[in-house]
Amino acid sequence: MSGADAIFEQLRSGGLPLLHQVVADGWQEDLLLDFKTLEKHSAPMSTNDRRNLAEALSGFANSDGGVIVWGINARANNPNDPDIAKQLCPISNIKLFYSELQRDTPHVVSPGIVGVEHYLVYESDSSETGFVITFVPKSETDIHMARAKDQFRFYYRSGSSFLLMEAFMVADRYGRRPRPKLELDYRLEHGGSSGRNIYVQLVIGIKNSGQGIALYPAVAIYESSTLKLDSYGLDGNGHTGLPERLRTSNRPEDARRLFVGGANDAIHPSTTLDVTCVRREIPLEVGDIPDLNIRCELYCQGYSASGEATVPMMYFFKKLRGF
Repeated sequence: MSGADAIFEQLRSGGLPLLHQVVADGWQEDLLLDFKTLEKHSAPMSTNDRRNLAEALSGFANSDGGVIVWGINARANNPNDPDIAKQLCPISNIKLFYSELQRDTPHVVSPGIVGVEHYLVYESDSSETGFVITFVPKSETDIHMARAKDQFRFYYRSGSSFLLMEAFMVADRYGRRPRPKLELDYRLEHGGSSGRNIYVQLVIGIKNSGQGIALYPAVAIYESSTLKLDSYGLDGNGHTGLPERLRTSNRPEDARRLFVGGANDAIHPSTTLDVTCVRREIPLEVGDIPDLNIRCELYCQGYSASGEATVPMMYFFKKLRGF
């Protein structure tokens, strides 16, 4: 989950008790969270309420996404401080307000935002008052204009505020394209058996979980005393999914294997490119297999990431053998 996803799920699953806790704990507005009340604390929405909706949808979608909680009054303790949740202000005619949100959300921004969700929280089981939690996803491909009455402006989220985008920012965002997002991928495969031993192959690859094509992909994998890449490659004949660049240093701290793609290499969205592997000979009656840590760096045009993945070898081994 992204940050906004996690906040929305937390508030949705926590329901009314968590909204009370939000006020008791004084949650702050930030890059991903905004509190709003209605002008008359009741539906139908006013013109200003619709402008606030359009501004928030535009600002969050043009930034990193976010969550709006409707029905909480937030104020700052000091002029330069962020707004803090101060008071629950339940919205009357809550069903009508919820219906208005569903109806107006596609129309108060242009183009409409795919993936917006509204969740209704009643103040009590028989109440006509309540709150709405709105999730706004980050837009990967479009820039969204707020277009409520007399608005027609682009917004973005900065800190705990929605700000008007400058002309150069709008021009830059219009050039936005879908972006790739790379992750380390791995799976354990059966490689035959000999006597009381079984051969396994841990295939390591690059997965593109983004919406854009990953061009010029590359991965650096750090070898260690417990992780040695197989010199025979994926097929046993030395072939790898990406060409390996020769190591330029023999120092232990530089013990990494670098696999780099060229102009003809690309990883399309929702696909995985197998790159290299680790081979192990494991006794059939093994009691335990330590987890394998893979430290890596991932690259492609316009994207880079680094981290460490832990492979639960015993779990995969048992799964491979059908236990």
